[in-house]
Amino acid sequence: MKSKRLLEAFSHTEDVFLDASESYMPEKRVKKRRWTRLIPAVAALLCVAIVGTVLLNAPKASAKSLVLAAEYPKMAPYPSGILYQSEKAYDAWQDDMNRQRRQPEGYAAGLDAVFAGMLPALMGEETGENKVCSPLNLYMALAMLAEITAGETRTQLLTLLGQGSIEALRAQATAVWNANYRDDGALTSVLASSLWLNAGVSYEKDALQTLANSYFASTYQGEMGSDDYDQALQGWVNEQTGGLLQDAASRLHMKQEDVLMLMTTVRFQGKWARQFSKDNTYAQTFYAQSGAIERDFMHKRTQNNYYWAGQFAAVREIFDTSFGQSMWFFLPDEGVQPEALLSDPVFYRILYAPNDWEDQTGLFVNLAVPKFDISAEGDMADALKRLCVTDAFSPFAADFSPLCDQQAWVGGVTHAARVVIDEEGCTAVAFTAIPTAGAAPPPPDEVDFVLDRPFVFVITGMDNLPLFVGVVHNP
Repeated sequence: MKSKRLLEAFSHTEDVFLDASESYMPEKRVKKRRWTRLIPAVAALLCVAIVGTVLLNAPKASAKSLVLAAEYPKMAPYPSGILYQSEKAYDAWQDDMNRQRRQPEGYAAGLDAVFAGMLPALMGEETGENKVCSPLNLYMALAMLAEITAGETRTQLLTLLGQGSIEALRAQATAVWNANYRDDGALTSVLASSLWLNAGVSYEKDALQTLANSYFASTYQGEMGSDDYDQALQGWVNEQTGGLLQDAASRLHMKQEDVLMLMTTVRFQGKWARQFSKDNTYAQTFYAQSGAIERDFMHKRTQNNYYWAGQFAAVREIFDTSFGQSMWFFLPDEGVQPEALLSDPVFYRILYAPNDWEDQTGLFVNLAVPKFDISAEGDMADALKRLCVTDAFSPFAADFSPLCDQQAWVGGVTHAARVVIDEEGCTAVAFTAIPTAGAAPPPPDEVDFVLDRPFVFVITGMDNLPLFVGVVHNP
């Protein structure tokens, strides 16, 4: 089997990358790496605490009992090393990849507008602090919330998520999950979900089955408020996020009066198709809002597509063995705050339809990007209320009748995320501060692009859906 055959499978990879990829073929890497060695390391969690009027003298329960287990798709391992020589192994892997990618035409329609409407509220207008969130993580949690609510509570959630019926939302969420699922030893992209039920409450089994079938959510039941149940929840989160959010997970606790906890996580890890050399990493100045600071920058020269627009420029890099997964870096023009890009329609036009953007060109880009490890944690409740999701938070208006007959409402929405990049995992995504204003094009053949001031990054999954969005003020 020739190298060309593997390249033919990557139909979402732009032509500008193909020549360069010949030197990064799978047979060059004979050892399969464990998930924890892949870079960048990216994870997020979202916890929705649903409280209510629960009898506090409910019978004691075991620490954790599995009520319903979601079944994940089985994936053949990526054909590296000895497996690469096997036609059968390659065909099995490609069949599984094609199955996951083969979703209904137009399944992601409308999500560009949904995320464009949500992101400014989620990220806020405050400047100076690092920010990161997972739009797809929040989308899955809100879709699950819509499934277990009714009346105006559900209507508000459907409106925010751009769907007219729960059936349409269910079908879209299932397709989004499948399209972004990959766990084959080469690249990891998993959206995981679970429900943690109060043992003293009766629940509708049909609702739990729907969550398992359409949202791949497993259900557990135990004694709310017990240390054992908390540890079981925290252990599940750490397992799903590769231990990247241990501090945030340690702060997750269930109260005795909680009706349930709804958990969603995102785990993403992959290697860059074209890596930085550690020999080209050295300290230079990053101009943060608080003043100039010294940080380690990674450097390399690569052929890439360069995009320019009214108040920013952008470059993206694909992940090794990817079918569209990539990382974008958006560098605002001098004097433009990175948060302003999240309200710019052009930002989303380039992100969701990069091939249609006219102001782009392929050239050699001298990339420099600071190594960073950023995280953020906070309550999304106020942001969701600003987005007109209000009834779910009201003890008097919330309707959770599809799930249980208890009076219940959302008591909090905790979101935490972390992104780590280095030479192995953040290859050609370094952006240089180019002194171009407005929509000025770059030089004809080569451009310097250094991320030496606050910038925006986006990690995209299939069909350019945003898995993670971040603002780096201080790497």
